[in-house]
Amino acid sequence: MKTAVDVAVLTDARWTNPNENDPYHANLYLEDRLVVEALQRKGLKVIRVAWDDPQVDWNTVSAVIFRSTWDYAERFDAFQAWLQALPASTRCINSRQILDWNSNKRYLIELEAKGIPVPPTAFVEQGDAPSLAALCTKHGWTDVVIKPIVGAGGIDTFRLHSSEWEGFEAQWQTLCRKRAMMVQETQEKIVTEGEWSFMLMGETVTHAILKRAKTGEFRVQDDFGGTVHAWEMTPEQTAFAERVARVMDPVPVYTRVDAFTDNQGRLAVGELELIEPELWFRFCPEAADVLAEVVVQRYF
Repeated sequence: MKTAVDVAVLTDARWTNPNENDPYHANLYLEDRLVVEALQRKGLKVIRVAWDDPQVDWNTVSAVIFRSTWDYAERFDAFQAWLQALPASTRCINSRQILDWNSNKRYLIELEAKGIPVPPTAFVEQGDAPSLAALCTKHGWTDVVIKPIVGAGGIDTFRLHSSEWEGFEAQWQTLCRKRAMMVQETQEKIVTEGEWSFMLMGETVTHAILKRAKTGEFRVQDDFGGTVHAWEMTPEQTAFAERVARVMDPVPVYTRVDAFTDNQGRLAVGELELIEPELWFRFCPEAADVLAEVVVQRYF
């Protein structure tokens, strides 16, 4: 690739030529296309390419924006190696510092220290697993969700009641040998009420959606039958999203705040999605233009 590129919109190799006859693929391609076209309207030269495409000369790319790089968690070591090999002149959107910080869910500790409600959480280092029953009993939990500290998409995520802990112990130990894990008290209203995603482009809250789990499921991702609905944010929710974004300095170019009503009735953060989140531009196409404006202001 010899022609200089202003922005590469990054996907993973599975989605470089998505099947538009499949709704999942069509939505993914639409989301990325809206970003590409918004950046082009700002006069930028833009390509959409897999992050690990060996044909790309990254020295010719001014900036990369992570959009549908959804294989990064399962290929984390390869992704990190690629990221480290990027030329210093190729700027990352969001920044490399933010990517590193957000890739490890221990950031929840920092959010809580800054006054942002998060689920009660215990972190377990790889290879250092206490008995699951002992850990949960120590914290007074009877119903928990376990998940990887570095992970995405509901991989290796389970909800377990106290009656299931003993039978799950062998699998728990296997998971902890494989990776660092976290245990959280189950937040009941995620199941009954759903989970919101609040989208910000820079410091501007642009739109929100509500994710609901299917009957009998606790995970809200569409991979597990969850559904997505347009949502009009309340003033309280808007203020909360802005407050969360301001915890980070500088505020990221794009932020997705996954939030819910916790067991104490407060708005709380389940996760911050700052690396490659789905931002549901199809619910608010004009948000892509707000994103492009922030990119131009900060990088060009």
